[in-house]
Amino acid sequence: MITLNIISPELKKEIKLKNIYQILKVEIFFAMIFIIFYLASVISSKYILKSYLAEITQKNNIANEATNETIQTVDNINKKLVEVAKIQTENINWLNLLEAISNNTEDDVRYNKIAIDTKSGLALSGISSTREGLIKIKKFLENAQYLSDVNFPISNLLEKKDINFNITAKFKSYDFK
Repeated sequence: MITLNIISPELKKEIKLKNIYQILKVEIFFAMIFIIFYLASVISSKYILKSYLAEITQKNNIANEATNETIQTVDNINKKLVEVAKIQTENINWLNLLEAISNNTEDDVRYNKIAIDTKSGLALSGISSTREGLIKIKKFLENAQYLSDVNFPISNLLEKKDINFNITAKFKSYDFK
C-alpha cells in the first residue's frame, strides 16, 4: 500500500500545532481541576485544623485553670503547714514549768506574780510565811537544769516570817521535764 501525503508542509505544521494545543488544553484542564481539588482540600483542612486548635486551646485553658486552682490549694496548704511547723517548733510547754514550781513550793508560800517570758526569763514574787519555804524555792531554782542566773536577793532571807520576795532567773533551755 502506498500512502500519499498531499498535505502541504504548512498545513502539517498547523495540524501538529492544533494537536499540541489540544493536548495542552486537556492537560491544562486536568491541571486546573487538580489545583481546584487541591485548594479545596487545603482550605477545608485549614478550617478543620482551626476548629481543632480552638477546641484544644479551650481544653488547655480549662486544664490550666484546674491546675492553677490545684497549685493555689497546694500553696495554701503548704503555707498552713509551715505555720503549724513554726508553731510546733516555737511551742514551749510552760505547764511543765509551772507544775515543777508548784511541786517545789511549800504550802506557806503564796505567789502574787509569776511572769514567764522567753526574752526576760522567769520572775517570781510573793509572800512566804516561813524562811524554810523560801529556801526550798531557791534551791529548786538553782538546781534546775533549764535555769541560769538565778537572782535571789539576800533581803529575801532577812526576816523570819511573812517574807516578801522577788526572784528572777534566765532560761538556758525550754525543755521542762
